[in-house]
Amino acid sequence: MTLRALLGGLALAAVTAAGASAGVVYQSIPDLSAAPDINAWCSSCAGAFEPIDEFTLKSGANVTAFNFVAQSDYGNDGLGSVTLEIYNSAHSAILFSQTVPTSAVSTSPSNTSIVTGAVSGLHLAPGSYWVAFQAYDMGLPGYYFGGNGLLVDTHPHTGTISFGLGGNIGYQFTGNAVPEPAPWALMLLGVGGLGASLRSRRKAALAA
Repeated sequence: MTLRALLGGLALAAVTAAGASAGVVYQSIPDLSAAPDINAWCSSCAGAFEPIDEFTLKSGANVTAFNFVAQSDYGNDGLGSVTLEIYNSAHSAILFSQTVPTSAVSTSPSNTSIVTGAVSGLHLAPGSYWVAFQAYDMGLPGYYFGGNGLLVDTHPHTGTISFGLGGNIGYQFTGNAVPEPAPWALMLLGVGGLGASLRSRRKAALAA
């Protein structure tokens, strides 16, 4: 095997490893199909209130889709279209907002539906954020066992706290995890070192 072929194979392996991280990048509760613990909170009822939920990413992610739990027997079951909003860690500014068509993935006996939608251009660095799934008169049930943040009711699209609520809403982000710079820099450094070592050995063999 030539040196060029070996290094090319290592580079291809690195690219393949990066692409293999597609899947769930964050989930607020262990099981989205579980029965809710708390009655649904209303999104934009009478033009007020927007439940938002805190989440933290340990590594960056390119989010391409979401799933969340909506109350299927509420005024709005989340099907049709939903606005996904991502706030900064202080919920003082909206970093991302996109209204997308939605559909139901599945339903459960507890009058809930798992609603899904696809988004584009959502790139998140490691850190803490707040998320809102907003549609007029939509019910979002709550769960006590998420343990990932405090649910807060706000005035829509402002991040202004009206009152706090214990628990979490149920949701999931899917997409691609973004590799941390340090490990990939070390990998490239190692590939470069291997290439230099092989070149030195080749020169030594030719000289002999």
